[in-house]
Amino acid sequence: MTNNPRIGIGAIVFNSKNEILLGKRIGSHGESSYAPAGGP
Repeated sequence: MTNNPRIGIGAIVFNSKNEILLGKRIGSHGESSYAPAGGP
């Protein structure tokens, strides 16, 4: 196991109606569920 840090980022995006932008997950982890934008 290496000690290299991994950095990720997440964001919650609202529009003028206070609706949240979500994306549908397509990977094996949480497939077909919805999540806020983010990633490595």
